[in-house]
Amino acid sequence: MTRFLVFVFAICLNTLLVAQPLAISPEKIKSLDSLFRQSFPSSDPGAIILVAQGGRPVFKKAYGMANLENNVLLNTDHKMGIGSISKQFAAISILLLQQDGKLNIKDDIRKYLPSYNTYGKTITIENILSHTSGIPSYTEMNGFDTIVNNPISNYRLVKFFEKQPLLFEPGTNWSYSNSGYVLAALIVEKITGKPFNDFLQQRIFKPLLMTETSLGSSEFILPGKSGEYSGPTPKGRIKMETQYNWYWAYGAGQIISTADDMLKWDEALYHPGFLRSDLVSLAHKSFILKNGEDAHYGTGWAISTFKTKSMVQHGGSIGGYRAQGMRIPEDHLYILILSNSAATNAGLAANKTLSILYEMPSLKEIRENVQSWKDIEGIYNSPNSGLRLQSNFGNKPAFYTIRVDSTNRVTAQRTSAAPVTLSPAGKDLLFDKTNPFNGWKIERNAQGAVEGIRFTQHFPGYGPERFNKKISGIIPQNTVTGKLDSAGLVKYTGTYETEFGERSKIIIEKGQLFSEDLNIGIKTQLHWISGNNFRVRETGMEIIFDSNPKGIITGAHFFNGFKDIMLKRVEEIY
Repeated sequence: MTRFLVFVFAICLNTLLVAQPLAISPEKIKSLDSLFRQSFPSSDPGAIILVAQGGRPVFKKAYGMANLENNVLLNTDHKMGIGSISKQFAAISILLLQQDGKLNIKDDIRKYLPSYNTYGKTITIENILSHTSGIPSYTEMNGFDTIVNNPISNYRLVKFFEKQPLLFEPGTNWSYSNSGYVLAALIVEKITGKPFNDFLQQRIFKPLLMTETSLGSSEFILPGKSGEYSGPTPKGRIKMETQYNWYWAYGAGQIISTADDMLKWDEALYHPGFLRSDLVSLAHKSFILKNGEDAHYGTGWAISTFKTKSMVQHGGSIGGYRAQGMRIPEDHLYILILSNSAATNAGLAANKTLSILYEMPSLKEIRENVQSWKDIEGIYNSPNSGLRLQSNFGNKPAFYTIRVDSTNRVTAQRTSAAPVTLSPAGKDLLFDKTNPFNGWKIERNAQGAVEGIRFTQHFPGYGPERFNKKISGIIPQNTVTGKLDSAGLVKYTGTYETEFGERSKIIIEKGQLFSEDLNIGIKTQLHWISGNNFRVRETGMEIIFDSNPKGIITGAHFFNGFKDIMLKRVEEIY
């Protein structure tokens, strides 16, 4: 009898531990409101915040402005671009066709796109949906400027990225690729014989009563759509987002929606009448790479766990819009951030929301008994930039330089970027205070020597955890800069233009050479090294001016830590 009672008690205790739903108290709601009032001032571009539980909003508010020019406040009905959250709709479109028996995500994409060049490799639909195909992302390729501002056909878009070799053997690595979702939308069109937009309307938007959701257009006015802004400039003025053509985003990020419609979308995934439960589970199943490593990405969603719960999420970015959507199925919880400012870190805003709701504080700085960090000083490789492999941008590698000064202060500097200060959060753990949900974990061998740094996420994110291997404990000294007088500098002055049409002006002030960004007015001093080579002291980035056989300066180039940026010197007519 006693053993039976112990058994029953254990079952009850387990039920309490596992099945307790998240409690969202009035105090948590007040904390959320306070957070976002501070984050989005009423005079600036803003954000719509939605927290829903059980399909019902428990917190839905708008902060800031929808249109600064006309002094229009943002409200919760405004439409915004959701960027790459659109990938969920392309992925579910594929799974709806699998439910119809018209395809399987294990199929080779050449079954539906027979002329696509896979470089002799088998690439499955699952590979393109989980970013494990090895196909480079076209938005990071040289020449993307020829797409972003001009109408483009599906054929030209595919041909643009198809010419680039695969980054890796399909299924062996992970690198975020918008290209895969262009192919997914094409497969939908190929099977159904309908434009992708028509399929979305007929199978998703209309059945789910998502009446305010559509694909973005550069040709027609969309009533209720907020303005979009690049964010504040160093001089305090807010810059409008430049016009762009929506069509390049296609299956990867073209959707415009509202908070209410996105909640309808999230709710539909709980109902097998829309999509069978086993197919929703398939969408939310993380891909396992061939080496056994978890890719932390399914089909259209990043997949991970925290506090023994599932986290299914995705962010979005297009033009001046930023978005983040998170769902915790065990708590029937949905969090949505929609912002009309490119300065918004929507992922960070969502993490702060989770931190309040689940009472999980971010990383905190420790000030006592801090270890000496001197042995971590050195050079580390940087195999990826954000969600993409460094190789997606080009052939040049990038590195982190970790420095430790005499006060035990740690700074980290990626190639051609400004240094950031890292604060101690525990043994062999550092973090950047601007994002206290991401850690820099020092990894050591059995003898205690530093092997590298692994980026960890307090609230899990996308892709495998990347390891940055220490390759040297010696930091090379920068080349000593020299000095040229104004007569020697004058040949470099003039206006220079990038492939995207962005212009900078090289000027002389008080005998020194400066680059002035003509969009925001920032001036950066260029220090002469030798010949036509200059350096930006704050970032270590080198600028090399190009000349013709007569010695006349014709342009310049530099490596920005991702890829080589080429600038042409343009003639000033007036």
